[in-house]
Amino acid sequence: MNTETEDVITVHAAERRPQSGPATWGQYAIWKELVRRGEEEHLFNLDWVVDLPEGTTDDGLAATVRDLVRRQESLRTVFQETGEGDVVQTSLPSAAVPWHRMTSPPDSADDAIRRAAAESRTVRFRHGSEPPLRVITCGPENRPIRAALVVSHLATDFNGLRILAGEWSDLLAGKTLDDLPPATSPLRLAEWQASPEGLDRREKSASHWVECFRSTPDMNPRPDLADRRDPVYWTGTLTSPAIASALTPLAEANGVSTTAVLLAAAATALGDVTGSTHPMFMLMCHNRTRKPFRDCVSPVALEGAFAVDLSGGGPPYSKAWKACLAAYRNAQYHKGELRRHLSESGAEPAGLKGRCWFNDLRFELNPPPAEAATETASSFAWTAKAHNRGTEDLAFHVRDSPGSVEVALTARTDYFGPDAIRDCLAVFESVAAGTTAH
Repeated sequence: MNTETEDVITVHAAERRPQSGPATWGQYAIWKELVRRGEEEHLFNLDWVVDLPEGTTDDGLAATVRDLVRRQESLRTVFQETGEGDVVQTSLPSAAVPWHRMTSPPDSADDAIRRAAAESRTVRFRHGSEPPLRVITCGPENRPIRAALVVSHLATDFNGLRILAGEWSDLLAGKTLDDLPPATSPLRLAEWQASPEGLDRREKSASHWVECFRSTPDMNPRPDLADRRDPVYWTGTLTSPAIASALTPLAEANGVSTTAVLLAAAATALGDVTGSTHPMFMLMCHNRTRKPFRDCVSPVALEGAFAVDLSGGGPPYSKAWKACLAAYRNAQYHKGELRRHLSESGAEPAGLKGRCWFNDLRFELNPPPAEAATETASSFAWTAKAHNRGTEDLAFHVRDSPGSVEVALTARTDYFGPDAIRDCLAVFESVAAGTTAH
């Protein structure tokens, strides 16, 4: 018999009093986006599903959650906005973490936990008063075999969740807090960002953004490509075995990363549909290549701005690689201050500049078990939707698929109709598979 029980895991940290300070750059950006989207926003919630070690009990699992929340201040941090528009984070000395306990036969536990995690993701967190974490378990009575962490994006980002899940796995495997290195707290990260070194990094990033917007020519869609539909956003999804086969050899032959090859393909496709010789993208950067960001669970991922120079001919791969590295180095900033710099310099986004996105999601968080590849030819599918998650007018999302690479292009049809989306993806495939003269 399947049962469901609501419980709470109570955590008491070493600190005796709440500790407050300014939000980090990443926290500030996400808070402002949540406020913009409205009170019931939940689209940025994340989850991670794990297989539990054999012999795990409810009490043992609850003990590891307590250790994890004690260690990571981000999981017991609440937020508020001041009258001046600043955001304050407060690390609480204790937290009551909701625990949804389900019993089920072992053979149905994985499906049950994934459904429950997906449902929990749709419920927003009250960031001013509750911890940004929920725990779900599933399995026979007092023998959980699957578990999920459901977290708010204000607590972590995609790569931070990987770190968090890795630490939880270590604790579940028997490690103690003494076995783990010191954690970087969001309060300490905010202190670094306010230090002379952090402020210098912020100013250099702002200068890069100003120069990128100033030097990039206007970029607008060709009028003949518009084909307004209802719903207004359409997504074309290309599933390409050819890209999967060619991607790594192409990257190695050109001395670049596989992401740079995909960026070159996206830039060439965007150049085709806009006529621009310097197509510009926003790139999601995980920002964990240097201290103090490297081991930080709290969100540090921010957008990077880059334009690829397609003038003069030649392969676009190395050009995309250099532009991508510059964008990554300069994806560390305070979003409010960055907007001020752009406004005061007259380099504010215009037209499609700042509204075209690229996101490499090939290393997806704990995907469900994949089926074996069966197709050798490319395939294509459509999805229509009334609204989009972000502010972009055109966005590439790249994911792994069994034996293939999946490229989804979402666009506003009053700029790019279905035919333009399909043509754009055809250009993308030819460049990413190395079969084009572009």
